[in-house]
Amino acid sequence: RLIVWRGALDIFKNYPIFGSGLETFAYSYYQYRPISHNLTSEWDFLYNKAHNEYLNYLATTGLVGFGTYTLVIGTFIWWSIKKILNFQLKMSNKRLENNLPLYILYCALLASYISYLIYNFFLFSVVIVAVFFFLFPALVFVTTKPSAIEAPQNDNLRFILDKLSTVLYHRPFYAQAAKGIVVFLMIYFLYSIFQLWYADTLFAESQKASAAGNSGSAYNLLSAASQLNKNEPFYKSELGFAAAQAAAALAETDATLSASLKDEALSQTNTALKLSPKNVSYLRTAIRTYFELSILDKSYMDQTLQTLDKAIKLAPTDPKLFYNKALILDAMDKKDEEVEILKQTIKLKPNYQEALIQLKEATASTKQ
Repeated sequence: RLIVWRGALDIFKNYPIFGSGLETFAYSYYQYRPISHNLTSEWDFLYNKAHNEYLNYLATTGLVGFGTYTLVIGTFIWWSIKKILNFQLKMSNKRLENNLPLYILYCALLASYISYLIYNFFLFSVVIVAVFFFLFPALVFVTTKPSAIEAPQNDNLRFILDKLSTVLYHRPFYAQAAKGIVVFLMIYFLYSIFQLWYADTLFAESQKASAAGNSGSAYNLLSAASQLNKNEPFYKSELGFAAAQAAAALAETDATLSASLKDEALSQTNTALKLSPKNVSYLRTAIRTYFELSILDKSYMDQTLQTLDKAIKLAPTDPKLFYNKALILDAMDKKDEEVEILKQTIKLKPNYQEALIQLKEATASTKQ
């Protein structure tokens, strides 16, 4: 965890004002990932959070986002303490008899809020836990009865609502039109949610088909998923790889279809990289896609290396990328370059067994 925290601070140092961007930790951490991370048991995991909510805000939103976040926290704690002290003052004057349950509620909610903040220091907020960040202050504010409720503003608002209800309920046409709009929007949003769910279902089925070696079925399922959710680059990236696999499988039996699938693989991969040019995960998939296409055309080996170099530039401390580049160089019979890359790999991760074995074999072959 301390290693990840150090990486998060390095991200902040490079993007101090606005951070690297909302929910971009998974991408930016690759670039500033400490080398010491390679010696942990989770060295090849994808880290999409800093495992410290405050450092996560600092890295992804900079001083602006972190400042507003802490301002909200500080304001609520200050307000709560002030409220509790006011209750204690009333207690000393023996005027708290009817408000004792409210006093206990304020103390309990403030204690719960502080425990939530401590939790966030060592972990990060999942959706259900993050709700408490807003729920605890809301519970306190709801139980407060400021005199502002009786302000004339509310009379104006009540007047507007009364007029609106009069228009809707005393004029059938407007009432029916409003109901129709509500029903239409409800059906539209439910259909959109169903589309996303069904697209994810098809994607999951395609992954199973791909793992079973059924490239044709995987391509068809991914194509259907991509049609349902056209703005998802992850689907396009995986569809490109599935198309490349299918193209390689059909190269000898159906050259025309194979060529069409090859074009599809390139198109989908290029679209995914255009939508997310700094996503290391998509670059990894693109590397696999170009390598698969090199079975059909050896010129794609060079494109595979170029994409690897882009990925290495974005993740300079990831030993797996260096190791994969060494394997590509080995396939191209560039032994001297392979040895140099393997040495860099082992510098990043001295206990990388596969790289050590590969270096031993590559060194032996260069001496022959």
